[in-house]
Amino acid sequence: MPKKITLTLKKIFKNVNKEILVDILLSAIVFIYGLIILRKNVGTPSISWMIVFNFPDFNNLHDLMVYIQNLRTGIPPLLSIFEIIVWLITKNPQIPLVTIWFYRGSLIFSYILAIILFKKTIREKIFVFLLSIFFLTTTALIHPGNPQIYDAIFPFLILLYFFLLEKSKNLYIAKHSKLSLTLVVIASITLCNIELLRPFAIIFLPIAILAFLFFISDYVKNKTKILLAFLIPIFLISVGWHIKLLAFNDGQFLWSNHSGYNFSRLWADYTGVPELLEEEKPLQSDRWANLNTETHYKNSKTLSSFITQYILDHPFQSIQVIYKQILNYLSAPIVTNNHVVSSRWLYIYPYVLLLCFVNLFYQVFFEITPRILKIKNVLVHNENIIIIFTFLVFIVSAIGEKGEEARFIISFLPLLAANFKSPKT
Repeated sequence: MPKKITLTLKKIFKNVNKEILVDILLSAIVFIYGLIILRKNVGTPSISWMIVFNFPDFNNLHDLMVYIQNLRTGIPPLLSIFEIIVWLITKNPQIPLVTIWFYRGSLIFSYILAIILFKKTIREKIFVFLLSIFFLTTTALIHPGNPQIYDAIFPFLILLYFFLLEKSKNLYIAKHSKLSLTLVVIASITLCNIELLRPFAIIFLPIAILAFLFFISDYVKNKTKILLAFLIPIFLISVGWHIKLLAFNDGQFLWSNHSGYNFSRLWADYTGVPELLEEEKPLQSDRWANLNTETHYKNSKTLSSFITQYILDHPFQSIQVIYKQILNYLSAPIVTNNHVVSSRWLYIYPYVLLLCFVNLFYQVFFEITPRILKIKNVLVHNENIIIIFTFLVFIVSAIGEKGEEARFIISFLPLLAANFKSPKT
């Protein structure tokens, strides 16, 4: 009997691709390890940003609609709307579906996607797997200092976006055009969620659209359907939200009215602070100032203009500021909001992170940049787009904010792990 079982298993595994078996095995280990290491980690709802709103503010769908019409501050629109809907259904302010399961699941599946995404050698997969185990551990230690849910969801959605595009291509080539089209729609919706999760992610949209045109030109003959499937959700969701801002929120374009304040956290030490309008009073006595206002938008624009003018007037000093901040990120800070943690894992964290950043810089400056004139050959491959996205996230974070570097790096980690392979040209 045991011999028959052994022979049967041999026949099964003989016909199964070794890479698929490796993917399944490594993914299973990451999944189980993630559930264990993150068992005490709980995320913070996005609606609690800067303590402007709280769940009891919303009692019905009318309150939600008023919120949607007026929302203009640094609270991710789609994520916070989902949180409010969960609150209205469950009346549980902890919303564990989001703060536990979405939070932990996003972290875990980010690293599973990092392993299985794109064609990697088995050796590369094993290396990414080891990085994933290490980064999951360091995230469990560092992120409780300020465990914003979108820090976990952001890299997951980026990796999911590329996973959906790759699967859509495979299905199209395999003559499953309807299913392929469905995945393109889901990928487009995912891209919209990425853009509306971080204000700076709007720079991804033109790159993603151009890259998608090149991507489908590689395997699609009749592009009209698939192009419409990709563009319509972007127009309805992302463009729709920015039109809402222009129409109802004093001509605001970026979805956050807080960007200038983010810049000032890094630049105020060098530029000083211009005269600003007095912020609006809190919505409740136990809250912070109400930042969801035109006043805050005007102050943000004043700060942005003031800092931009300083950078233009002092280019060399500004380069030094950016250089110091980049070095700050490369030093792998681990403290956020006075959350101090000690672990042997964190002793090697700076060296592992530096290795990943060196790999990223090498890919950007020595693999992709020299071939940038052949833009189609670069953008036609999703492996290269994710490298570009990761680099942009790093640069924008480095020049646009200060004080929570340890937290921001958490969003880089799955992307840095996924990028540990050669770019395509």
